[in-house]
Amino acid sequence: PQRTLHVLHNSEQPASVFSILESGNKTIPLVADGLFDLLMNKMTSIYTSKKQTKIESKGPRFEIGDFCVKLGSVTMSQNFKGVLVEAIIS
Repeated sequence: PQRTLHVLHNSEQPASVFSILESGNKTIPLVADGLFDLLMNKMTSIYTSKKQTKIESKGPRFEIGDFCVKLGSVTMSQNFKGVLVEAIIS
């Protein structure tokens, strides 16, 4: 069965690597340290890497009471794709 592994990096948490493994009807989330990228490079016989698409969101961050609200414009390969609004309760 084909498995898809999505690897994500967050500049606000540079020591962590986030990934999601999709296998059939299962979705497995994973948080690892930065060495995960090195491990994946060593596993090229199991996982083949597709062209990496860089998706980026940039914008201001506001703290309002217990909330943190982030607004960002989303670009993929330098093409505007949409707006991202993230709200976090601390």
